[in-house]
Amino acid sequence: MANLPESVWTGKNVDLSSIRIFGCSAFALNIGDKLDPRAQKCIFIGYPVGVKGYRLWLRSQPGFKVIISRDVYFQRNEMPCLSSSLKNQHSSDIDSIFNKVETDQIDNQQGEESEIEEKTKSR
Repeated sequence: MANLPESVWTGKNVDLSSIRIFGCSAFALNIGDKLDPRAQKCIFIGYPVGVKGYRLWLRSQPGFKVIISRDVYFQRNEMPCLSSSLKNQHSSDIDSIFNKVETDQIDNQQGEESEIEEKTKSR
């Protein structure tokens, strides 16, 4: 741990207890009605920006539904993303999400360029 940049800079050990394994199974606490399930099975996909919690992919929902939850139980030994059935089942969903992200990024870049051109023309 002494070779991490933060520990070298500060001289203190870094707390890595909140770091989780990407793609592992997780159960997000579900506060619902009395007879509803208490947890939802998810896959850990990262950390949200500006929010304390974990980004989780709800596999039980159709499509790609992502939730953010603070109350999560992780199963580090179970990696559902590595199973071939999950890859085949959701490969079209994942491809469509990547295409959507790419087109959104292109649209944002073109929108920013047109805003810059409009600002320079008005001056």
